[in-house]
Amino acid sequence: MQNEMAKFTGKVVSLYHVHYLTVALRKAWDQPDLRSKEWYIDTLRREFHEAMNPDSRGEPPPLSPFEQAMVYLKRISERAKHCGNPECENPYFVAKKRSYKYCSPECSEPAQKAFKRDWWAQHGPGWRKRQRENTKKRGR
Repeated sequence: MQNEMAKFTGKVVSLYHVHYLTVALRKAWDQPDLRSKEWYIDTLRREFHEAMNPDSRGEPPPLSPFEQAMVYLKRISERAKHCGNPECENPYFVAKKRSYKYCSPECSEPAQKAFKRDWWAQHGPGWRKRQRENTKKRGR
């Protein structure tokens, strides 16, 4: 992992840093509102830069692959979602549309079934009664 991170950043990074970045990225990803997401993404960018360049004195860094990824994440942050299925194995995803709540049709299936079951429990008897009345009116 360190070799891959070294290739990515040009520096050796400890597993602590990798873990910290993972936790911080998930925190940014899971924020409920856009402003908070962007705030945590910017904080993550700054902290990553400071960790990689401790002598930088707050100067803007050259654009690194990590920073490019964070800029992109900030741009699409409204679509950075956490899958609504609590049993999803890969819950972090980028939705095609902002309104999507699930990462895949398979993950949305339990919620769809529950919605249909609840709808039927609430509206089913009335719907069935109207269907019978309409059938009787047609003379069948």
